[in-house]
Amino acid sequence: MPQNYKLAPKITISHRDTDIYCVQYSPDGNFLTAGCGDGSIRIYNALTGREVNKLVDPNSIGCPVTCIRFRPQSDDTSNNSNHKSRNVFIAANTAGLVQHWHLSSGKCIFSQSDSDNHVYCINYDNDGNKFITAGKDTNVRIYDEATKSLISTMTAGSGELAKTHGHMNRIFSCKFVPHDNHLIMSGGWDSTIQIWDTRIGEAVRSIYGPHICGVDAMDIVGSNVLAASWRIKNTLEIYDFSKGTKVTDIKFNEDGQKPCMLYAGQYSKEGQGKFICAGGSSSNEAKIFDHHNDNELIGTLTGLSGGVFSIDWCPQEVVGGVQHVAVAGGDLAIRILEVFPNTPEFTY
Repeated sequence: MPQNYKLAPKITISHRDTDIYCVQYSPDGNFLTAGCGDGSIRIYNALTGREVNKLVDPNSIGCPVTCIRFRPQSDDTSNNSNHKSRNVFIAANTAGLVQHWHLSSGKCIFSQSDSDNHVYCINYDNDGNKFITAGKDTNVRIYDEATKSLISTMTAGSGELAKTHGHMNRIFSCKFVPHDNHLIMSGGWDSTIQIWDTRIGEAVRSIYGPHICGVDAMDIVGSNVLAASWRIKNTLEIYDFSKGTKVTDIKFNEDGQKPCMLYAGQYSKEGQGKFICAGGSSSNEAKIFDHHNDNELIGTLTGLSGGVFSIDWCPQEVVGGVQHVAVAGGDLAIRILEVFPNTPEFTY
């Protein structure tokens, strides 16, 4: 039977001078931000690929930007001062700098430093009232978005559900659980995903197995946790959030071929995680799967000169079921791919 969807290249943005460590669409899908190895943040028109701004902090030159996350936007700003300024994002780098930027003006509106820590990942809660940071020192820090002050530092735990000691090595990915703002997931080099409860300030349980090495290597839709691991086998897995058990393996590497060790794996934002995109290094490729159709392979991006470090799906559907996903990494380019229905009206 013919597959339901196809994959085609849409736009290629060539950098020529620096690796891209992270990419992130703006909430309206009109812009694409890129965190670069030279310490700069580059802003592109997501529809044309044209560079519209380059943001550089003098204190960050040469320090790779490891993560960018946009603050959630709300239409109701009457009682929430946090959301009066729209198009705000936070960016982190390996020097421990965490900065708030305004996309429209290109201005840095706040900067804070954790000089003793390499910050690899950051994220907002679902309302944009808090943000978290994590990295080399294995701790998860929670900040108040309005005051930018530290609320708490979570280091370890001994929760009632299952004893856990938190992380024993670097953390590369973190995010609030969409259905519960009190819970945070984090993953890293110690081959665990830790579940933290902000109400008690501890890790309460663990998912054992995923070897998380990228900022986009972990995602969740409903109760399904997607984990992309930097290893040869069992690279792309889905776990049950509540039980901590594996639900399924998604076959990424073909027998007899050079394996891909994954840095990134993300559900599409539209359609309740209908698609999955994952990519990594060694074979330097990315693949897209139809998650709602038994994880059928839709297409593969191959022939890259460097690994895939970051993936982000456009938060807005283009038209008629078409979705875009940005793939970037060590080949000095960002590639925007288009997933479209396999019907006569869509031809390339």
